[in-house]
Amino acid sequence: MRAACLALVLAVTTAPILADKAWADDDCMITLAATPHNAPKFEDYPAGPAWHGTPVAPRLVTRDEKLFRTQLRTQAQEKPDFAGHYRIALWGCGAACVDWGMVDSQSGRVVMGDRFGDIDAMKVNEDQRLIYRLNSRLLVILGAPNEKPEREGMTYVLWTGHGFRQLAFYPTAKVCRNVP
Repeated sequence: MRAACLALVLAVTTAPILADKAWADDDCMITLAATPHNAPKFEDYPAGPAWHGTPVAPRLVTRDEKLFRTQLRTQAQEKPDFAGHYRIALWGCGAACVDWGMVDSQSGRVVMGDRFGDIDAMKVNEDQRLIYRLNSRLLVILGAPNEKPEREGMTYVLWTGHGFRQLAFYPTAKVCRNVP
């Protein structure tokens, strides 16, 4: 009985250490430095001219938009930073997770990340979860959209004016670099 209890205690107390060790053996970061040479490029998907007016308050219509109203309203007050006249808003959704939406600074229309939201960014530097530019309609997602491990890597999506269309996906195995 005593041996069985000791075995149970050892199993429970060493399991987290073993789990951490397994993750540590897989230490790598998804980084732009690992971008495949044939990946879509920002300059290939230009946006219209940058808009410099006063941003319009977001029009919150859906349940999700209303749920994240504070982040959307606060970040929409800043100047556009994507596709000419949109502002990307980011907020946390748990440990190493980021969710996002965007606000049209001209009209107040809100578009949520949906299919490409809730990004598990465990293997991504904090400032590189979403990569985008004011003068381009291309958005690059580093991590696992919708927290799905099979989607972890680098995902390239194009803003069409009505939604996002996936252009390319490179799995973690192809874009992950070992951390020194």
